[in-house]
Amino acid sequence: MKHVLKNLFAILALTVVFVSCNNEDDAIVYGPVGLQSFGFYAEDNEGVLFQDYVVLDSTSTALTVFLPEEADKSQLVARFTTTPDDVVTVNGVEQESGVTANDFSSPVDYILTEGTNNVRITVTVTTAPAFVWSELPAFDADTVGSLVMKVNPVDGLPYMLYKKNYKASSDEKAAVVKFNAGAWEFVGGEAGASEGQIGTYFDINFDASGKPAIVFADYTAATAQQSTAMSFDGTAWTVLGSKGFTADKVTYTAIVKAPKASWMTFSMFDGRSGPLARRALSWSNFDNGSWTADLTLPGRAESMYAYMPRTKVVGDSLYLGIFNAGTDPQTVSVYKYVDGNWSVLVDQYVPNGSTNINLRDFDMDVTKNGKVFVLTGANSLDADGLYKPTLTLYDPEMEMWIPVGTPVNVDIASTRYMDLALSPYGVPSIAYKNELGYASVVEFDLETMDWKEAVTLDDVEIDDIYLDFAPNGVGYVATEVEGTIHLYKFDAPNN
Repeated sequence: MKHVLKNLFAILALTVVFVSCNNEDDAIVYGPVGLQSFGFYAEDNEGVLFQDYVVLDSTSTALTVFLPEEADKSQLVARFTTTPDDVVTVNGVEQESGVTANDFSSPVDYILTEGTNNVRITVTVTTAPAFVWSELPAFDADTVGSLVMKVNPVDGLPYMLYKKNYKASSDEKAAVVKFNAGAWEFVGGEAGASEGQIGTYFDINFDASGKPAIVFADYTAATAQQSTAMSFDGTAWTVLGSKGFTADKVTYTAIVKAPKASWMTFSMFDGRSGPLARRALSWSNFDNGSWTADLTLPGRAESMYAYMPRTKVVGDSLYLGIFNAGTDPQTVSVYKYVDGNWSVLVDQYVPNGSTNINLRDFDMDVTKNGKVFVLTGANSLDADGLYKPTLTLYDPEMEMWIPVGTPVNVDIASTRYMDLALSPYGVPSIAYKNELGYASVVEFDLETMDWKEAVTLDDVEIDDIYLDFAPNGVGYVATEVEGTIHLYKFDAPNN
């Protein structure tokens, strides 16, 4: 029996050895290696990219990604997926999708490895074709008087607040439309937002969720042309607080959702019997369902005429620009609101080399790091002495003004209208009515540090003009032409 067991164990041992030898001789089979997707996403490149750039076919060993010329290529984070079990390295450094940054100023080689299988994929980042202006379908479903256009920072769509232009003054209501997916849509219905007639100078803005609000001089208030503000709840427009919340009539109104606060409005008080001096700045604050109205601004004299208030929210700060009219010279002041406190950022400014500013128009925008661009119609000390669109930059840290290019060569005293907007990359553009009355746009050139050649959008005479950018860098210009809204889009070719 012992011999039988011994022989049995010997056979089993030989079997194990045989099997072991066979396993050692078998070749290990590794799966395929390669990318399944590749791109640069705005979420992974905050402050560098403002939309996603994804390669449609990532199966090639040579990928090209087109990014805007303003994008910093030196620290880009790529997001990618691979076939199972691949290890991805660049210059020997293992890559984590959506995390690892590389310098794409020159082509970057991605090495994908699984066991003995490997592949090299070269990624080249180059400059995308320059954006171009194209005309969108006009809005002619209503008769439009004056208008204001702003882009919603959440959905990226252009919204227009306009005054209906009809013979009966009671029909001259406020109405809002937006351009969405190639078509115009009324926001809150064709009948309009206001109960009745509104004044000429009004404003629209958005809270952090993209909810719009409007303000206007309301002819249906207890005293004609007191301020009324309304917000849109997704279905209808409702009055914020009560109608006519200012003590008397106003003009040049603006509305903004202040950081860590609620809606605020700014206007030129136009009453003759107080509580503010006529043409003084009237600041009103909405809180707990009601308005505290006709406030004064610390550091600003009531005797200063407050024309054309302009607002901008950057992070936790609200910036307010005011055109100070009726003085010699006429000037611009800029104020800053942070955590419930106002401060004077710029007091009664006139661009260097100018002696006065024309009242026709004024605008302001602010960079993400708090530098303030101011667009004025300043007069020139050149031989022609014309009032021209003049852009200057205020650096709060250095406490100094910097000229931005040369004045745009058009007489703003005659053409009247201009508007300023910064792209998400902080590059300024100016839209204006040129000497022929046509809508024109000029963009700043970061290489020459002066303006590029102006683009005329159409050969039709316009009235006012507005310019704004969506968060992804797409720009819009809106004008009013004989009762219709003409809209233009700044985007990649064929978009």
